Amino acid sequence: MRFRHIALAVSFASLAAAPVLGQAVPRRSPTTTPQASQTYSEAEATVISSRLYRALLGREGDPGGLTGTTNDIKSGRLRQRIETMVASPEFATSTNSKEASVILEQFYQGLLGRSVDPGAAAVKLRAIQEKRYTDEVMAIIQSNEFKSQLATAAGASSSTAGVPMSGTATAETVSCQTRIVEKVRNDLTGFVEIHFDRATVSGSTIAGTATDVADGSRRMHYTCNGGSATFSYDDGRGQRSAPGESQFSSDIVRSCLGEIRTKVMRAHNIDNLVIESAGLMPMSGDTQAVRGLGFEKTAGGGNGANFTYSCDMKGTQILVSSFRNR
Repeated sequence: MRFRHIALAVSFASLAAAPVLGQAVPRRSPTTTPQASQTYSEAEATVISSRLYRALLGREGDPGGLTGTTNDIKSGRLRQRIETMVASPEFATSTNSKEASVILEQFYQGLLGRSVDPGAAAVKLRAIQEKRYTDEVMAIIQSNEFKSQLATAAGASSSTAGVPMSGTATAETVSCQTRIVEKVRNDLTGFVEIHFDRATVSGSTIAGTATDVADGSRRMHYTCNGGSATFSYDDGRGQRSAPGESQFSSDIVRSCLGEIRTKVMRAHNIDNLVIESAGLMPMSGDTQAVRGLGFEKTAGGGNGANFTYSCDMKGTQILVSSFRNR
């Protein structure tokens, strides 16, 4: 009898706990095991950081931003960093007036250095139209193509024992030197080709020397500190006498620009363009950066859209190249 009472008690308890017929049963969220975030070496994180700035914000990273982004990526917070950049006012401002196809092209140029595959464009455009920017950027970074490029670029950067600058410092230095090239081009006249010596980094200050090859190989000093970038020529002369257009002297620069010309002309279906400036910048060991500006020539001979370009080089071998309209 005792067992019967227990069984009845259990039976009534089960009925009490059961849902009334017709009553909605609350749905339980599926339990998933969170995946560990991938971590990257400093060299890898530096490469990803620089490319994220080009892909998402369409510019070279500033020193503080590169440092913070690189540290987040090294610590396994890549997706969180991308989400932060996508949620920034700068990203919103830069994408508000752009078509989804233009945003997608910027992602591909910044991360892979090429245009999006025509066959995959329709599916990927849907993600951009739905503003799933982080998902699309993560998908590119997790692709075999990006991983292959990352291994090459990070390997070249890290195989340089004895180089005093870390990967982060190298990226910040290239950003500084890029601003110097643009400042010379904007403040003075003439064709610009500047070859930079290896810089020194002290806290937030980056300083160094360079040669203005296009203007009679004049020597110059420059300094970047936070958002400011300044330069001066050693001979004290403030003006330049470089020609309006000329041929670039460096084989490394010419190799970069050959690919950039092809990419710009194919992407925009134009026959001619002008490269106004180039900076040749040492990175780690035997790798270099080439950064500069140019503009398209219209069919009538006028000036079209301006663009910036970037190449990471190992001698005349192109590791990655990209451009964006301004």
